[in-house]
Amino acid sequence: MAVISARATAQDYANPDYVKSDYRNNLQPASTFYLGFGGGINHYLGLIGPSVEFQLAEKITVFGGAGLGSWGSKLSFGARYYANYPGKWAFGLGYSVSSGLDHIEFDMPEGYVQNHSSTVKVPFKLKSASTVNLSALRFWTLGKARKNRFNVELGYAVSVAEDRYVIKDSNYELMPAGRYFMNVLQPGGVTLGLGFSFGMN
Repeated sequence: MAVISARATAQDYANPDYVKSDYRNNLQPASTFYLGFGGGINHYLGLIGPSVEFQLAEKITVFGGAGLGSWGSKLSFGARYYANYPGKWAFGLGYSVSSGLDHIEFDMPEGYVQNHSSTVKVPFKLKSASTVNLSALRFWTLGKARKNRFNVELGYAVSVAEDRYVIKDSNYELMPAGRYFMNVLQPGGVTLGLGFSFGMN
């Protein structure tokens, strides 16, 4: 009987489906709550900031975060759909608000400001600016327990409104090139970011 049992066990482990099933059964459950950090270009965390994510259903999570960017501090929230939680591909929809700045100065080159033929320093007040964020994320789980993750994010942030700034000195008026420059600086456009997250349970 021992010989028959040994043969059966050997045959089981020779079966790829059995090995995959045995491997899955021995994995620890995925975390339902993640803390992390990340950042990037037009990223929902700004240049860098912390994030949280909580699993609501098998393939759906909600997330939030805060960070610092070129348009002041940023707060964000949204939801994600996962093809295979907690790793591989996810698709997100979110909303971000950047606080703006009371005072900042930009060096505006020739052709950006009317009646100025050389570079001039122009003072601005940056108003709060909002974006609707669409993104695709690729996650890789790390470690034997699959509790930690690294991700790359690509997407697009749609500006809710343009021209979210005020020139603080009435002696300056922007030309079309200057207005284009300011709208490029404002949150919105192609999103590219990186992130790490750590399973808390």
